[in-house]
Amino acid sequence: MQLGDLEKGQKFRIKKQEHYIGKPPENLFSSDGSVIKGEVLTYEEKDGMYCICSDHEGNKFNYPSWSHIIPIDD
Repeated sequence: MQLGDLEKGQKFRIKKQEHYIGKPPENLFSSDGSVIKGEVLTYEEKDGMYCICSDHEGNKFNYPSWSHIIPIDD
């Protein structure tokens, strides 16, 4: 599933990218290497080719709408 397919308010985690230019940032991923460590993010809205998301503290992040995600069911 891609980030741009979510609806406002849905929670998710970003999946690990498969390919990098240079060395992948290993410290960002869980021990199994599948998802970014840290908070579950909340989808806010689509803004062109990017999506605005927030963490539990209200910090905003912009991710490409084609990012592969793991939806979290509440």
